Amino acid sequence: MPQQHISQLPRLGTLVSSLDGHQRVNLHCRVVVLGAAKVGKTAIVEQFLYDAFPVLHSATVEQLYRAEYQVRGTGSLTLDILDTSGSYEFPAMRQLAIKSGDAFILVFSVDDSETFEEVRRLRELILEIKSSDNNDIQPVIPICVVGNKSDFDDKRVIRKEVAESVICLDWENGYVECSAKENKNVVKIFQELMIQAKVPYDVGPAIANGKPRRSSLPECPTSPVSKDKGMPKRNSCAVS
Repeated sequence: MPQQHISQLPRLGTLVSSLDGHQRVNLHCRVVVLGAAKVGKTAIVEQFLYDAFPVLHSATVEQLYRAEYQVRGTGSLTLDILDTSGSYEFPAMRQLAIKSGDAFILVFSVDDSETFEEVRRLRELILEIKSSDNNDIQPVIPICVVGNKSDFDDKRVIRKEVAESVICLDWENGYVECSAKENKNVVKIFQELMIQAKVPYDVGPAIANGKPRRSSLPECPTSPVSKDKGMPKRNSCAVS
């Protein structure tokens, strides 16, 4: 069945199918994670997907993850999460990532003011690219700005109330402070994005069976159904 788009879900693809006479809606959303190097982008993604904190830091090569949720009797939500490099050695790849994104997580570190300025530049670039794609009409773009490393409170240089004022009032975007190291408020980031995108799904934490598998993303993925809410099936693959 061809992919369609519906106005109340900005740029979210939807497939409508029928099961036992009941209509099911299968949504697909690509979330792009952007920010300067060493702000904890990968740690946030891996805590959300695997409840695991990477102890050793390594430079991020663009990585694409998939999390699939099914709600019995309703439909499914597939999240593709693109974890981007903070070095931006290839501007064309960054622009391509933004063009392909449905929703965005912009990460800075509360102990580094320059990383907040990088978020400001990235947000402006997103608005510029998305406006260009929509004939200079500013679309509604789900954006959640994240102040990571909230556990570094004694080293904080960006006060929470200042960040909230700029992000929530001036930019009119969502803001979440989190600690990827302590796995604090990580799920809240993705819930905020889904609220902005008007997706009627709970993307709360779910326990993966066994170790996460890293493989190519399947063309026609399927997921098991839990009793109360969807349990994501997670895959990831490096993007060359």
